Amino acid sequence: AMFQWISPNPQVQRAVHLIFCGMGLIVAFIIYGVQQEKIMTTEYAGGRFTNPNFLIFSNRLVAMAIAIGVCYCKDQLRPQAALYKFSYCSISNILSSFCQFASLQFLSFPVLQVAKSCKTLAVLFVSYVVIGKKFPMFEYIIASVVMIGAGSFFYIYAATTKGGSESTNWSVGLIFLLLFIFLDGFTNVWQGHLSRKYKTSQWQMMLGVNTFSMLLTLLIQGTDNTLVSTIVRLVMEPALMFDVTVFCASAVIGQLFIFHTIAVFGALVFTLISIFRVILSIITSCFLYGHTIVPIGWICILVVFGAMAYRAHLKNKHNAQNKSRKPPIVDVQKLMTAESKA
Repeated sequence: AMFQWISPNPQVQRAVHLIFCGMGLIVAFIIYGVQQEKIMTTEYAGGRFTNPNFLIFSNRLVAMAIAIGVCYCKDQLRPQAALYKFSYCSISNILSSFCQFASLQFLSFPVLQVAKSCKTLAVLFVSYVVIGKKFPMFEYIIASVVMIGAGSFFYIYAATTKGGSESTNWSVGLIFLLLFIFLDGFTNVWQGHLSRKYKTSQWQMMLGVNTFSMLLTLLIQGTDNTLVSTIVRLVMEPALMFDVTVFCASAVIGQLFIFHTIAVFGALVFTLISIFRVILSIITSCFLYGHTIVPIGWICILVVFGAMAYRAHLKNKHNAQNKSRKPPIVDVQKLMTAESKA
């Protein structure tokens, strides 16, 4: 309905809607990625910014405020799941975000983006360990291909930057990276579990997780007295304040586009847009921050994201087959009415 002014043709409206969602996702998360790397690596007037907890806190605070507003309008402020159950994925979400920011102090943004693709393997592992869930064989095969491609990229990138300006403590960065992947995998698995078991909506999930995350990061900063000093620094350094504001805004806008795109066009379309967006983010980071990737490194990137795109296609096909096998739902009330009339 929002694109009726462009054309009376529904297909044209849907195409424009898809372009709008795709551009929104791509622009929001490219800005998010650029700002993330900029904040953690730039020498500001007061030196480098070394408080990733504040970034997590401010991000979650804005997301929580938006989720409260939407849940209030949709009358979804009281979820069926007990509130404490949101704390599990909230804690893992905070820790994964911290590890992600920390890894950027030792690794470059392109490495982080390629490594994120290994989250599928973490989800498969955590799903089996935590809730005993098994997946079709193609999931394990493609996850292994992705892991080999990402591992090859990591090795090649480490070898080609050894001794150069991008040479940093790779072992420490790798530890943070592995922690991020598995913690993020647990977050996804537990959120999916809550959604299926308690029929938790996306907005309720956003509200529950971000509320706990905001409170926990606030508590952490209260114990080490960094909250006030960070706020004072932001007020004194307009450049840093601007970067943090843009970072938070792009993260929340991107989250809204994720929810809307999945609801309207489905998970397959969202996954394909996300893959394109990540590759653009890597190219943008290389252009802005001077990262160099050798040709074989780009081949590894194409293998990784090509495998992810193929996985999205197979998953969509598998879900469609499962739907077609389900027996039709019989309306017992209508059947009894028809029998009584007969």
